[in-house]
Amino acid sequence: MKALDQALDFPSKKLDAILVSGTNGKGLTIHFATKLLQEEKISFGAFYSPHILSYNEHFVLNNETISNKTFTELANEVINIAQSNEIAVTSYDIITMMAILYFAQNNVEVALLEMREDSPFDATAICHPQVIAVTRITEEQLTQKNDLSASVINNLLQLVKSDTHVISGDQSKLNLQLMAEAVKKNNGTWAMPCLLYTSPSPRD
Repeated sequence: MKALDQALDFPSKKLDAILVSGTNGKGLTIHFATKLLQEEKISFGAFYSPHILSYNEHFVLNNETISNKTFTELANEVINIAQSNEIAVTSYDIITMMAILYFAQNNVEVALLEMREDSPFDATAICHPQVIAVTRITEEQLTQKNDLSASVINNLLQLVKSDTHVISGDQSKLNLQLMAEAVKKNNGTWAMPCLLYTSPSPRD
């Protein structure tokens, strides 16, 4: 993704990005966020799943799905650049870069990008996030990853920089505390009312 981004003149650096992560509810979160942005008359691009009929449904610009013509042109541009520069890419890399390029070309004020993996190695992580939103982290996700909450959260929040705000809809107070601590460690802003979780005393 870094090589592809460089070959395309760094479209990722032209975006103010919101990355949306978590087990489920990512698409719904982005959908409602776009309604708020539209109400505030803020131009936006949204890249999220799932699609029902075509891949075009992954790309939304100010509530308009990308046209077949533009989709094809972007796909050709990204694939040709990858091939001419001998950059090995996956289909997910290609479609993610298409979204980033599309939003950058249209000078959106905000780009909302759904993460497929809760890690700094997800293709969307090429963008520097102004906001990271975590819907929730469930036991199913932890079991599938054969990992602990702290490891999953720390991997995800490696993307946090000093100007990154982090919010979460997770219902686990422990997870919220782990997120708050990881954000603080990376000098980001934990933008949630629940800051720290204190384990109850035996008397409680």
